[in-house]
Amino acid sequence: MNERARSEAVAQSLENSAFFMPFSANRQFKKAPRLFARAEGIHYYTPEGRQVIDGTSGLWCVNAGHCRPKIVEAVQKQVATMEFAPPFQLGHPAAFEFADRLAKLAPKGLTRVFFTNSGSESVDTALKLALAYHRVRGEGHRMRLIGRERGYHGVNFGGTAVGGISGNRKIFGALVAGVDHLRHTHDLAKNAFSRGQPKHGAELADDLERLCQLHDPSTIAAVIVEPVAGNMNLVLPAPGFLETLREGCARHGAVLIFDEVMTGFRVATGGAHQAWQSPATLHGSVPRTLGGPNITWAAGDRIVHTHLKDVDAAMAARVRAHARESGTTISAVVTSALTEFFARGRRDHPRR
Repeated sequence: MNERARSEAVAQSLENSAFFMPFSANRQFKKAPRLFARAEGIHYYTPEGRQVIDGTSGLWCVNAGHCRPKIVEAVQKQVATMEFAPPFQLGHPAAFEFADRLAKLAPKGLTRVFFTNSGSESVDTALKLALAYHRVRGEGHRMRLIGRERGYHGVNFGGTAVGGISGNRKIFGALVAGVDHLRHTHDLAKNAFSRGQPKHGAELADDLERLCQLHDPSTIAAVIVEPVAGNMNLVLPAPGFLETLREGCARHGAVLIFDEVMTGFRVATGGAHQAWQSPATLHGSVPRTLGGPNITWAAGDRIVHTHLKDVDAAMAARVRAHARESGTTISAVVTSALTEFFARGRRDHPRR
């Protein structure tokens, strides 16, 4: 059977498949499917054996490349030892060891690690932490969340609501009440062909002051932005933009959340917090599995860093509503192996 005939046969077998694919035109895809059979290094391989460069790192999840022997060995060994241990009132050493390792890599002030199962869940957890933080401090009236136009924060209720992509929200209604958005910073007229950080755009952070006066700053719980705006084709922040946001949040008592699910551990080991010396209060990030400067297990663990000081029993009761299957044995050992992989790479190939 030649390649064309084989592809047509596969398409016929998939046309009525029960699998509903995310962010894909399902009918069109199943009529002309693009399938991979295996992967190695930076390449995927089709069922016919054709080699395809993985230019997006499996959509940002496998930055170390596919099927790295040390990482594969870590997975195999852990599955044979203990494949899962619940984090409810129980635990396993690997999760604690890896969390401590991550905390040492993080910038000063980010001292707690909370594992989640996806970037969307990481964002919603950060939003919930911010709301819970205000409530245990006696400021439960702070319920408003501020996102940014054209920002992407996943597909859960909270992340879709604070996200600034109208196409992702239009068929779902309000989702979460009390949400508003800063203006976006994608200004081609002023910043086209910029190298590194664009010169213009820091003044757009002043839009936070406008929203504070519109809604009353005492009602604002959190402001969430991607320091590097992924959905705007990786627009870097203008010098002073993140700093101005941080100062505005501090002045008005709001929590500043950096969503670095796409970019964390890439722009710097400690993300934007470290790269531009602009600390956030909550940091949704991603050590991704089998991936790169991001760390986690292929099923997904992301992390939420926090340096909130008022985490007490009341806060813990709220946090436990999230991530029941997070911090798994496999994800912990895999991400530890991944961290070592990149640490070794930095030692062997230091930047010049």
